Amino acid sequence: MFSFMNAGSGTNQSNHAYKLGPRHHGVLERGCKTASGCHISWPAHIGAFSLVMGHCPPGTDSHEWPFSYLVEQGNAYYVLPGITLRGVGTLRDIGKWPARDRRSPRVPQTDTVSFDAFSPYTMERVWQAIHTLEGLTGRFGEDAKEITWNGLRLKEKSVKQGIEWYRLALDRYLGEQLIRQLETHEGMPSDGLCELLRPRAACSDRWGDIGGMLAPISEINDIIRTITTGQLDRIEKLGERFRLIHDRYDDFAWAWTWNLLHEIYPDAYGKDFIPSLCLPIIRKWETAATALNRQIIADATKDISTGSLAGFGIDSDEETAVDDAVAVRGSVQQCGIIQELEKQQTEIQNKAGYWLHKLTL
Repeated sequence: MFSFMNAGSGTNQSNHAYKLGPRHHGVLERGCKTASGCHISWPAHIGAFSLVMGHCPPGTDSHEWPFSYLVEQGNAYYVLPGITLRGVGTLRDIGKWPARDRRSPRVPQTDTVSFDAFSPYTMERVWQAIHTLEGLTGRFGEDAKEITWNGLRLKEKSVKQGIEWYRLALDRYLGEQLIRQLETHEGMPSDGLCELLRPRAACSDRWGDIGGMLAPISEINDIIRTITTGQLDRIEKLGERFRLIHDRYDDFAWAWTWNLLHEIYPDAYGKDFIPSLCLPIIRKWETAATALNRQIIADATKDISTGSLAGFGIDSDEETAVDDAVAVRGSVQQCGIIQELEKQQTEIQNKAGYWLHKLTL
């Protein structure tokens, strides 16, 4: 099972071991990619927005590590948690799927698809992964530079970097959610802001990807209950129920975010709401969003670089090869993704400055 997937050339799979037949299967969560020549032996469960390389052995389970590399080295299979968060390829994937949605808004939709990469579905995993990685740091030492966790190898450096990447992603998500709510209630008195931002929807700790629609598991369980009791007895009613959940995605997402903020800042709900919660989150958001964008710009710049001129210029000299490469690839200054990220950098700084000033008046 997969969605929003990119399969590299020569990707292969095996679903049996010549014993009881083709009885194995697996899941590549949304946004996964496979490198050229990748071979996945089922069963396996790969976390969202991850890149699978080499031979993925049977029983691999990385669902708790979204945005990761899975790499074969020798006889071991390694996970590098959170590393795809810094890559321009992940950003491009996040943008290209909604851009390819050619469904007309004038035609009633028979399916409901959520395109968000940063969502309660992925951030729930990110939040848990931070705690898991922090717990694993104590297992390294002079004689233990690598450890095994749930069948996957982890290097000490990867654990430390994973914590860093995941924290940046979470800080970015929390800040974006908070600012979206602040913009919705702009003009309201700040002394009652905590109550104004209180969610209108019930919260579910667990979220699922239901055929492309992100939703709280509690809502899906309620649908199952109404089907089994006979209350929901027509396919048209089921479709309408899915659409209602999808239409309330923002409310459900904010309810989940609100509860997580309460867990992170347990003493900030009251008269100290703005200085103890809003201001730190906005500052962290600005830092995280800027750091991630800079890493992605660096990655994109590296990909555009004319450092490798193989295949350019044919029989001409190096200068012609450079000109040929620029003509084909374009320059860093011409890259649309880099231009958009640099524009975002300015917008992030302006928006953070605006709200930090407004909330301290």
